[in-house]
Amino acid sequence: MDKRILGIVGSLLYILSFIPHIGLYLLIIGFIVLFFAIKDISQNAAKSLFIGFLINILGYGIYIIWGIGTLGAILAYINEPDSTLALGSVIMGILGVLGGMYVLGIISSIFYKNALIELKAKTGIKYFEWAGYLILFGYLSMIFVIGVFIVIAGWVFAMYGFMIYQERKALPKPSPKESR
Repeated sequence: MDKRILGIVGSLLYILSFIPHIGLYLLIIGFIVLFFAIKDISQNAAKSLFIGFLINILGYGIYIIWGIGTLGAILAYINEPDSTLALGSVIMGILGVLGGMYVLGIISSIFYKNALIELKAKTGIKYFEWAGYLILFGYLSMIFVIGVFIVIAGWVFAMYGFMIYQERKALPKPSPKESR
């Protein structure tokens, strides 16, 4: 299948990964499609994308595991509302989930940025570089709600980069008669 189409679909699925309940599935499918789109363009970009994706999935895992622990702390606090230990556990659980996701999001965005800058170097399309920096800046500003929209804008730029991507065809080698 055409790298352009795969890149557009993969970027679109990354954009849609912010949808609750199905976002993780869209992220996984988007990664697979995007990985196949860029692996022939640049092995380094594919490697960076893969590492960024693994860190992103690790963030989801922490979110789920720590979230379950926080739920247990909330239930303990409901049973004993005067317990400062249970209240502290709830607060630490919530801060741990948010902090872990934030830090791992920033680390994964650095790898996404590196992958997109490598794509820019290989293709000459400046929108990939812009996408990388927008994704990084978006994750850095994720504490504020605006960060989500900046990350989405970054993936829109990546999608546009794939839309205008033209695969460079190798010129045929001249025959021995033509080269004389």
